[in-house]
Amino acid sequence: MSQKRCTRCVLPETYPGIDFDANGVCQLCRAYQRPTVRGVEELKRLVGSGKGNKYDCAVTLSGGRDSTYVLYYAARILGLRILAFSYDNGFRHVQALKNIRRACTLLGVDLLESRSRDNLNARITARALHTTIPFGPGAACQLMCRPCYNGGLAFLYSIAEEYGIPFILWGDSVMEKISFIPVRDRLLGFQKPRRYLLSARGFSFIRFLQLLISQRNERLPSGNSRFDARYPKLRNPGIQEIHLFDYIEWDRREIKRAITEELDWQKPAEKISTWRFDCHLHGLVNYCHKKAVGFNHDIDGLANMIRAGKMDRSEAMDLIAKGFDSDEWNEELDYLVRETLNLPESDIMALKSW
Repeated sequence: MSQKRCTRCVLPETYPGIDFDANGVCQLCRAYQRPTVRGVEELKRLVGSGKGNKYDCAVTLSGGRDSTYVLYYAARILGLRILAFSYDNGFRHVQALKNIRRACTLLGVDLLESRSRDNLNARITARALHTTIPFGPGAACQLMCRPCYNGGLAFLYSIAEEYGIPFILWGDSVMEKISFIPVRDRLLGFQKPRRYLLSARGFSFIRFLQLLISQRNERLPSGNSRFDARYPKLRNPGIQEIHLFDYIEWDRREIKRAITEELDWQKPAEKISTWRFDCHLHGLVNYCHKKAVGFNHDIDGLANMIRAGKMDRSEAMDLIAKGFDSDEWNEELDYLVRETLNLPESDIMALKSW
């Protein structure tokens, strides 16, 4: 059944708190103000204020579109000496790894790859799902990505300290921002840790926390407690995190042009969009998000791009028509939960029943 959508962007009628005017335009489009950036000169002044011994900055690479462009911009436009860092979370698409290695080779950038021991990412994710599945699809989204951020940040911050790197350059942008963040947790059915701890699967949640602590302690950055299950923090005053798209405008067309023409970046043939194919787990996040609130995690991104003039609404609707917002259970998801995560059959059946 087709959904009513904003006539200017593509947000559906199931979007939390959405309000259409007489022309079918949502309140987010009506109130939209184009974000401002600090400017490339300010960026150059900032990165020019500190030099490392061997590397001026670290760039984290997923093999996806935006992180590859950050590497390109840092090397070709800013002329920085870069250590590229890639954290293998165990869910990475093979094409993402090819993109990472090809880009580093073409740009002459050193690449450091890390992975948590003993298949920790998959084990932690499986514990997270086993804990949250009884609380519904929204809760299942809550802890799924924790081990990747947990392990990836611990490795990244400690490596920046080890090599004396003054800057870490990120590729996140407002295009990825979820507009209903203030009420997201409640609407998706997120739970406080106490609920999980006191549930029938409390032991699984305890084991989840134990594994998180073990994972971050593999490469614990300075100033962080060894007994904390929260994300590691960057507490070294000699290292600064920079978000590239705070300084330059995020431009989808220029990003695609640069990485495809100059770095031979490719998306997998089976994927509909160039966006967020790099992690197989993201498909499961989207599936659960769609089951919880009626649209997947990436629909906000399409709407943001349309409002910013970076995508035509017709192009977004074409992606949706091709299955971009699908909630169908597919072979990729089935392989992920059975072979990679090794979930018990009861958890798999619960996922498929939503």
